[in-house]
Amino acid sequence: MKLARQTTGPSRSATIATMAAALLSLAPAASGAPPWGTPYMQPGIAIVTCIGPDLDGFSNPVPASSAYTCGLLDLRNPTPPLYGINGPLAPLWNPPCHHEPSWTAENLGMLFGSEIDADGNMYVAAGGLYPAAYGAAFYRQYGALGGGPTDLSAAGTIYQIDRITGVPAVFSVLPQQSTDLGAGFVSGPGVGNVAYDADFDQFFATNLEDGLIYRIPAGGGPPVGTPFDPLTPDSGAPGMPPVNDRLWGISVHNKQVYYAVWNTGYTDDEGKIRRVDLDPVDIDHQALPAICLHGDLKHLDLLSG
Repeated sequence: MKLARQTTGPSRSATIATMAAALLSLAPAASGAPPWGTPYMQPGIAIVTCIGPDLDGFSNPVPASSAYTCGLLDLRNPTPPLYGINGPLAPLWNPPCHHEPSWTAENLGMLFGSEIDADGNMYVAAGGLYPAAYGAAFYRQYGALGGGPTDLSAAGTIYQIDRITGVPAVFSVLPQQSTDLGAGFVSGPGVGNVAYDADFDQFFATNLEDGLIYRIPAGGGPPVGTPFDPLTPDSGAPGMPPVNDRLWGISVHNKQVYYAVWNTGYTDDEGKIRRVDLDPVDIDHQALPAICLHGDLKHLDLLSG
């Protein structure tokens, strides 16, 4: 499961977070390890990403080395009186949460995309589209582990977090070009999102810089094959493609890749989720330089309202 969420509050801690939860068997009671032993990731644990705040809830400075941009939530054991209550009067539940010391704005930078593989290893991706207004209260920068605050490699980095040790490492890097992202922050726009393909043990990722889908082998490293360009061919210009050619969300299910197209959102130009089939022959043999997607493109219109 992936969930995008934005919250605001008097502490100025507005975040855009994604959650990828391993919900293989979400049970009413926790059944092992955390909080917070190992393995870090188990069924019912969620990984959450955000941009690191430079102030706490009391307006005290928070150094980049302590501003977390990644965390784990134990969702396996909700408080029974709070479970299932909906609406504006629903009480908030603060589940057990965990951050490793290395999951910070300094080390990993601002993050958006997240994923979990079949073994429980976790993946988080650099994301640079947090609004420029966040720069006054948040660390609008990429991570030192990927190359540095404005480094282009860091802007395109997908990190793997080991399920046993919790240690992050560079998993793969998507190409980026420098562009002004607002308020003088010049770097690449980052990765859209990343998805694990359990059928063929590989990954797909959307790239905000060029509107392409990249295929990444299970062991990481550079993307393989020719990136898939489902819409207008990329011009090669720095920065994001025009609206209607931008890809963000991505998921894989039943040998099909689903990806979201960023449209204007107006009537007759709603955002769309498109679908394309995987070609198992090409994936098995890797004989062709294509991304191993085939078939007619199909799309599902998102309902407006």
